[in-house]
Amino acid sequence: SGLHEDDTDSREFESSQREKYNTALYKTCILGVLEKFNSQTQSQTQSHTSNTPNNSNTTPNIPNISPITSIVITFDDSALYSEYEVFLLEISLQYNLKVIHYIHHLEYNTMNLLQQAVIQMLSLAKTSILIGDDRSTFLEAVFWFGKCKQLVIHPY
Repeated sequence: SGLHEDDTDSREFESSQREKYNTALYKTCILGVLEKFNSQTQSQTQSHTSNTPNNSNTTPNIPNISPITSIVITFDDSALYSEYEVFLLEISLQYNLKVIHYIHHLEYNTMNLLQQAVIQMLSLAKTSILIGDDRSTFLEAVFWFGKCKQLVIHPY
């Protein structure tokens, strides 16, 4: 009996550590995207005003994306949102962003879960950049609803 409890505690600890790692990875990825595309836009503006070609800062296979002014983020778990709450506030102030977030509520009385998922997919399909797990069928559906135009970034 004691061995079983230790195994359960160990698995819970590993799961907690993995979740912290994933959270840090996503935060780093979001910051990297903001830095890349907001600085890319600034450097393009500077190169157009100076009328000199700037080939040293071009990156192949990255679309020309205007400055990021808003972020739409979804959470499967309201507990996970609490780990991002301060981070989202900080980046909204630092980058002058509008942050829109959806938290999946597992209450059947508010809205059908399938309806909620489709609404989120259609909303996310309007974005220019998707960050998510490459094993996610949700992310793939969003990509297809967006007519495969988004830049997709997998942080793993």
